[in-house]
Amino acid sequence: MRHTQIQGVSARLRLGCPEKAGKMRKSLWIMLAVLLVAIGAPIAHADTFSFSFSNTIGNTPGIVTGTLTFTGTGTFTGQAATAITLTSAPSAFTSQLPISDFLNLEFLNSFSAVDGVMTAASLDIVWVGGSPSAFSDTLFLNVNLAGSPVNLLENATGGGTLRTENNAGLAGVTFTDTTLVPEPSSVALA
Repeated sequence: MRHTQIQGVSARLRLGCPEKAGKMRKSLWIMLAVLLVAIGAPIAHADTFSFSFSNTIGNTPGIVTGTLTFTGTGTFTGQAATAITLTSAPSAFTSQLPISDFLNLEFLNSFSAVDGVMTAASLDIVWVGGSPSAFSDTLFLNVNLAGSPVNLLENATGGGTLRTENNAGLAGVTFTDTTLVPEPSSVALA
């Protein structure tokens, strides 16, 4: 008798609310569709490259490093850096570091990369400000200066000019794609 009651209750639940079961199935299909779209959607991200060059012909020995951020991914052509930060330089320059608002006076800003490898670069920017008010930094990456491609950090103040420089062009500056690559999901591996 008890078994029949349980069967009756079960049958009543199954037969008594078919519209609720239909809504639930519809909701499950919608959630599944949203999940599949979310998994398949591309992830938008910016690429960040670090750069460094060392002095060979300037009057201030040392290494200059910084970062460049792009809206593209590992492959792009003729793209301008959207953020530029000078992170380290010889000690004569460090009173103003890090400098991240270089873009206030920009002359050249064009980069190309293939699969995370920088293939072309041309950057000529000036930062004016700070203390003393005559403080001015110029940063060149692979800029033609007097017939030679130059990488340069120059500080011109009332007390003279500091230069960390090499004339090796693109070969004289190291670019490293530092963008974190997300690990593949288990769905992509299946």
